[in-house]
Amino acid sequence: MSGLKSVAIIVSGVLWLGLGSWVVAQDRGTDTRSGGLAENINVAQDMQKQAANSQARVDKLSADTEKMLQEYKRLTTDASYQGQYESELISLQRQQQQEIHTLQQRLESIQYTQQRLNPLMRSMVETLEQFVVLDLPFHQQQRLDSVIGLREKVFSGGLLLADKFRLLMEAYQAELEYGNTLESYREQIQLGGQAITVQCLRIGRVALYYLTLDGAQAGTWDRQQRDWVTLPEAHIGEIKQGLKIAAGRIAPELLQLPLVQPGTGQ
Repeated sequence: MSGLKSVAIIVSGVLWLGLGSWVVAQDRGTDTRSGGLAENINVAQDMQKQAANSQARVDKLSADTEKMLQEYKRLTTDASYQGQYESELISLQRQQQQEIHTLQQRLESIQYTQQRLNPLMRSMVETLEQFVVLDLPFHQQQRLDSVIGLREKVFSGGLLLADKFRLLMEAYQAELEYGNTLESYREQIQLGGQAITVQCLRIGRVALYYLTLDGAQAGTWDRQQRDWVTLPEAHIGEIKQGLKIAAGRIAPELLQLPLVQPGTGQ
């Protein structure tokens, strides 16, 4: 742009220089041509205006050229950015496709696991129910009700597989804990065809004893006969001590409690 301006200025200077020389020559020659001189001055002024207009057009063209150059650079930059953006999108799409494929594989694995776990959990519920029925009859009705409720939840479709499995594990854990605890509680049992309220002593899952409320009779559960058997009066004292220990009324101590041998009733 500076080169164009210089050209216009040089042309203008030459015009003025030539005009000055021409005016001097004419002035020396004769004064009668003053009218022609004025006319020539007007012509020179018009030429000067045209030169200025030309310079303005040059400046405008230069500015337009610069603007077009900047726009070209912007478009070039945008095109480069667009290409990079498209490349990133393609890479992201590939990653997403890989993730979808992985998730589909996991889903198929989960479905396969569900197909195997559902029958297993049903079998575990049935096993737990049978175990409670054949176990020592402590809190038996309460435990059976819990298993029935568990069965309804596991066999229904309203819970997620993970929730069903969690409930099943909690039920098994609760049953396992009975084997590590000592407990005394009051319950109604069948003795000689009659319902009698007694005090029960549970020693883990090893043995279950009863003591009548008047303390006159004691007995234990016979697993083989699946019935209560009466113990000799000599064991009543030990059972009373066991009840006190289980209730936390006295410190733990060694007890000599009888264990019924399967099939002997002794």
